[in-house]
Amino acid sequence: MDEFSTYIFKENEIKTNNIRVNRERPYYIGILIFLVSVVLYLLDFDYAIHFFVVGYIVLVIGQITMSGRVPSIGHRPLSLKLTKDSIFIGKERLEIKNKRDVEIT
Repeated sequence: MDEFSTYIFKENEIKTNNIRVNRERPYYIGILIFLVSVVLYLLDFDYAIHFFVVGYIVLVIGQITMSGRVPSIGHRPLSLKLTKDSIFIGKERLEIKNKRDVEIT
């Protein structure tokens, strides 16, 4: 075998550390409150409907601040390829200096 290919997941620095993520927080908080309200409703809690309404309002506000975009937090898949003389992580190539020690089986 001359090469081995697979995928690794790397944190997307641009998408997790920018101002757009701050606009997505109300959306995620709304989802969390909404899910808590469902659990409280199943447990027959008196204020479950209030949690449901608040969660739905926060969820709608979060969707408005996101301007209808898909949430961007997460990791992106990068290809990992091992060859006899180098390692490729995405498009970045790392050369292997001591090639005698590398054997791909």
